[in-house]
Amino acid sequence: PEWTVEAHEYFDLLVAGGPSWTSLVQLWQVFESHMGYLGLKDEQNRLSPIERPEEIGAWMKDGRSYEKLPLVDPVDFALRWQAWWCSLQPPCRRSGTVSTWPLVRTEPTDPADWDLVWRAGPCGLFLIVMGLGWW
Repeated sequence: PEWTVEAHEYFDLLVAGGPSWTSLVQLWQVFESHMGYLGLKDEQNRLSPIERPEEIGAWMKDGRSYEKLPLVDPVDFALRWQAWWCSLQPPCRRSGTVSTWPLVRTEPTDPADWDLVWRAGPCGLFLIVMGLGWW
């Protein structure tokens, strides 16, 4: 779909991320392909907006233009992005009631525990990758 082509073109510009960034973008593409390249209308695949940095919501509301990206304070944005990412994680990856960084690398025993983050399409995991690009 066009949205993935545009996203990939933008992600390719972010060469400062090096091989790790390139690998992440490739894995994101594999994930989207596996999930069937969902569209905007698939509401079941939207990530929770709770704790999502407001810059991401504003970018979405303003038409998702790669020409009009929000200006972010990297330190402040990183903290808010991390809080959002942590809020989407299975409980076994969080330490008590407070999510610490980095996350615990424990894999849940029940695959359904990934439900909050296992979201494809332009309102899914793509937004996580997009936020990383801004960070």
